[in-house]
Amino acid sequence: MIMCKNYKIYYLDDKKFLFAMKKDYSKEEMIATFQLSKKTQKLFHFPNKESYKKDEKICISFPGETIPNPSFTPIEVVYEDEMILAVNKPPFLLVHEDGNTQDTLQNRVNGYLLQKNWTHPAQALHRIDYETSGLVLFSKNRFFQPLFDACIASHAFYKQYLCIAKGKFPYKEKTCTFPIARNRHQANAMIVHKNGKEAYTHIERLETKQDSSLLKVEIQTGRKHQIRVHCAYLGYPIINDSIYGGIQNGKGLYLQNQTMEFMHPVYGKQMNLHLEMDPRFKAAGYTKCDSHKITK
Repeated sequence: MIMCKNYKIYYLDDKKFLFAMKKDYSKEEMIATFQLSKKTQKLFHFPNKESYKKDEKICISFPGETIPNPSFTPIEVVYEDEMILAVNKPPFLLVHEDGNTQDTLQNRVNGYLLQKNWTHPAQALHRIDYETSGLVLFSKNRFFQPLFDACIASHAFYKQYLCIAKGKFPYKEKTCTFPIARNRHQANAMIVHKNGKEAYTHIERLETKQDSSLLKVEIQTGRKHQIRVHCAYLGYPIINDSIYGGIQNGKGLYLQNQTMEFMHPVYGKQMNLHLEMDPRFKAAGYTKCDSHKITK
C-alpha cells in the first residue's frame, strides 16, 4: 500500500486503480482530487455511487486504447513508474508528429510501451525543439495526466539546460527577465519585446574556450525558444541556432535539457532526473557539468 496525501493506493497497473480516500468524500470531490475534466471522465469506469466513506476501497478501471503509429526504434529510458516515463531524446527527432513524419519520440515511446503490453497511448507532458537533446517527460495514463500537467504549469517544476554559446560569455552568472513575444516579421521566430510574456532565465558560465562558452541555464517559465532568444539577445547565441545565430556545423543545436526536478503529484516524492553531458559537448572539449543543483 502507498500512502498519498488524500488517499491510499492498494493496487495500480494499466487495467485498474484500487484506492481509498482518507476521509468521507463525494464523487465530485474525488474527481476534483484527480483534476479530471468531463471529457476525461468519460474514458474511465467509475463505481455507480455519489459518495464514499473513509477507507472505502474504490476501483476505477482503465479500458484499453488503440496505440497510434508506434515506432519500435529503441529509446533510452531514464525513469519509469506506473504513471510517467522520462526519456533521453537525441537531437534531430521531433517529440510529436508534424504531419510529415511518423518517426517521433512519442511514437517510439508508444512502441516501447506496446512491447511491454501497455494498453494506453503515451502523451508528452512538455516538448523540446527538434535539434535539442535531453529529458522529455511522458504521461502513461490519461487518468493521472491532469495532475502532472498542473505540476508542470506550476512554478515548482524546475528545468536545467546545458548549452554551448558563441563567444566568451562575460558574466559568471546572469539573470534574464526580458519578456518574449512572437516575431510578426519572421515565421516561427520569437523576440524580446516589452509587450511579451514573462520569461525567467538564469545563466551560469561553467567553462570557456577560445570562441565559445559552456553555460548552465535554468528556466522557471516555458516560453517558446526562451533560452535561445535570451542568449541571442545578450549577444551570445547558441551554436548552430539557425534562427537566432547561424549554423556552424551539422551537429544540431547545442542545447540539452539535462535536469528536471519536481514533486511527484501522486507519490509525493521529490523527483531529481539528471543526464550526463551530451556527447556533442564532450566532443567540443567541454567537461564541467557535474554540478546540477538547481537554484530556487
